[in-house]
Amino acid sequence: MSLLTISQGQLRTTVQDGAWNTPATWDCGCVPSALDSVRIAHSVEIMTDHEFLNAQVHVLAGGDLYNTLPLTINTSSMFLNDGHVLFMGTITMSGWFENHGLAEFVGDVISGATIINAAGALMRIEGDFENQYILDGSGSVCVTDSTINTGYFTGAFDFCDASPTTTVEPIIDVNITGVVAPTVTFCANGACITGLVEEPFASVTIGPNPFGRKLLLTTADEGVRYTLHSADGRLLHTRSAAPYVREEIPVDDLSRGCYLLRLSSADGARAKVLRVVRE
Repeated sequence: MSLLTISQGQLRTTVQDGAWNTPATWDCGCVPSALDSVRIAHSVEIMTDHEFLNAQVHVLAGGDLYNTLPLTINTSSMFLNDGHVLFMGTITMSGWFENHGLAEFVGDVISGATIINAAGALMRIEGDFENQYILDGSGSVCVTDSTINTGYFTGAFDFCDASPTTTVEPIIDVNITGVVAPTVTFCANGACITGLVEEPFASVTIGPNPFGRKLLLTTADEGVRYTLHSADGRLLHTRSAAPYVREEIPVDDLSRGCYLLRLSSADGARAKVLRVVRE
């Protein structure tokens, strides 16, 4: 059960895919104000630098909140994610952030907030991560680059630094003044996939993405294997891909939301986030 509750004020809910600042995206036919609480049930794109000042932001299961160009993002709201969040750029977290789904950050993340990464949730950071307050929960947190903790690691989550400068726990690059609970583990969760190279699969084509009823994969490489995972890391499908064969990946039973496709061969590995947009 979430620790967040609906705040007072107007509640705005998405009615279709679209940009945050497009009135037609919302049930009010308006752009939500800072006093409003918002619920995101569709695919919503942030187009410009943005600070979430709303009373509450709730990304529902199957919802998708993202930006495709590097931006400056600040989560000052009470923020609850049950779906998928993808922020790219410089990310500052200064309000309560509770993740029950897949939260991805491409860029440097500085957090002065309480972050709850719940059981089965995955938070992936492709960049540096600095925790200045509280990181709690029992999910997985994956970081590719430098890690700094001047606050508290509590709960029983798994923390994985893909480029550690120490082999002694806690495996955090800088933790001089930080406090880490003995229940926190380090790179123990197999669902934590991060820091994967792109080059070995330059000849692999996957699409369309987002997709509805059909997802196709083609490769010119030998020995490529793919696995499809849910946002919490559960293995859904695995198979070897034959070269020069247009292969259809089984997706008929997938519900709206985000999934992780992992490609592997003798040359390396790569992960790609896929979005199902059908109703």
